[in-house]
Amino acid sequence: MNQNALQQKKAAVSEISEGLKNSKTLAIVGYQGLTVAELNELRRTLAEKKAHLGVYKNTMAARALHDAGIEG
Repeated sequence: MNQNALQQKKAAVSEISEGLKNSKTLAIVGYQGLTVAELNELRRTLAEKKAHLGVYKNTMAARALHDAGIEG
């Protein structure tokens, strides 16, 4: 794997992990079936509540959860 790509992935996992550590609540949801407009509206609504919606690859999310000490 390209070293630059690997470093970017490691940085992303670290960023996700830090966000998880600083969060009070975590919800994992499926967004299949939402239109782009619905997804944008959801993001807007969450931003108003100072919440964040992120879409991550399963492997990156799993590594970030592990690094943050979140199990189950």
